[in-house]
Amino acid sequence: MPTTIDPAVATYLETALEEIAEVQGDARQELAEAIEEAILEVAEESEGNLEEVLGEPSDFVAELRAASGFGPSAGRVRKRRFQRLRSTISQQT
Repeated sequence: MPTTIDPAVATYLETALEEIAEVQGDARQELAEAIEEAILEVAEESEGNLEEVLGEPSDFVAELRAASGFGPSAGRVRKRRFQRLRSTISQQT
């Protein structure tokens, strides 16, 4: 793994880790390690923007959580749905 992280990668990673803020203890540590490992691996192998490869950090983390058995919290799901709805409405106006 690189000793220095590209600022764009660091920002993506930080945003992704915010998505698991409510997870506690060992589960949070496991998820954080999986998220960091996946993001750094993709960043190293990819020449493109992480969002182009992985999608939005919230979507990437939601997929990873679902695959690992840690579904998103209900509050986060509602927040994302609201944000998507608000975005759709603003694009139409």
